[in-house]
Amino acid sequence: MKNITRSFTALGVALTATHTLAAQFPYNDPDIPKPYAQYEQINAYEAWELQDQFATDTIKVGVTDTGVKDIADLAEIIRDGYDFFNFDDTWSDDEIGHGTKVASVIGAVANNEIGIAGIARKVKIVPMQIAIPGKNSVASGAQVDAVIYAEQNQIPIINASTYGYLEVPYLVDAIKNYYGLVVFCAGNEGTDLNVEPYHPQVDKVPNTIIVGGTDIDLNNRYNYGAEFVDIGAPARGIITLNPQGTAAPTSGTSFSAPLVAGTLAAMLSINPKLTSAELKEMLLKSAKKIPALETYYRNGNFLDVSAALKAAAESAGYNTTPIFAENSIERVKPVGLNRFSVFTKDNKVFVKDRVSGKVWGLNGNSM
Repeated sequence: MKNITRSFTALGVALTATHTLAAQFPYNDPDIPKPYAQYEQINAYEAWELQDQFATDTIKVGVTDTGVKDIADLAEIIRDGYDFFNFDDTWSDDEIGHGTKVASVIGAVANNEIGIAGIARKVKIVPMQIAIPGKNSVASGAQVDAVIYAEQNQIPIINASTYGYLEVPYLVDAIKNYYGLVVFCAGNEGTDLNVEPYHPQVDKVPNTIIVGGTDIDLNNRYNYGAEFVDIGAPARGIITLNPQGTAAPTSGTSFSAPLVAGTLAAMLSINPKLTSAELKEMLLKSAKKIPALETYYRNGNFLDVSAALKAAAESAGYNTTPIFAENSIERVKPVGLNRFSVFTKDNKVFVKDRVSGKVWGLNGNSM
């Protein structure tokens, strides 16, 4: 312990008291409720801290939707968008606002004193406009083109908060030929997908993840079917940003899906070597198992962002066990600034400067 203290002191930082992560909101984004029960249910607060410690790579997430408005809380993370309906660059003309809301859940910039904080900390949003202008319906051909575009441009995660009555075999084929994962919402009618099937939710494509939704009391209120729906996540009162940049609660599985898509991006940002199959398996294995939801979602799976990120970190060789105190993560920081974190990897202890991204070992040498 003395050696560790000396190394940190040489860097101009001092050890702080331990704290319980889940008990406090770590950022200054004003439009996130405090407390925010939906994010506490999925352990999002601790997941943000884990990303601050372990995330290294920035991950692209495609948002196949109504477009994404480049509002202040999203502008710096938007990249390479395209309108696959009009075949032009008008992807920011989000008249409906659905795509902007979805994108804000995935990756609205955290700790910037505006708006909200999305699930993923190191993410770039790629808007893929596939909707018929001014309508809450999509063109299946545009969706196919978007999946092909993601394959060609190394976009490993797609959020697709869409569903329909008709089978679209060429969409299924495009997804099967895509190297990444496509996250679909289960739908909002409250029906059993065995009785009233929606596509491609019931098509059992291996590299899709189908997400159901719960209310604040963890009751399913949306489309379900344990044979088809892989995992549940909160769907009521999710705080999103509209095209004017205003925050408001929004409901539906359209906003459960980006909670999962953001989690997958965060996992990849910690361990970019994970394959799509490994990523999906890790996400579902790390999920909470809730017996009351077994009728609705496979194995009663319910999203646990923190557990998923810990699994990703451990698969990359990091030790996520707290170093100095049980059930907490010790921080190091100069006075008044949450700048430094300490972690272990391969049985060695390191300190990371969250501003510069530089990492030091105990001997003071950078990595």
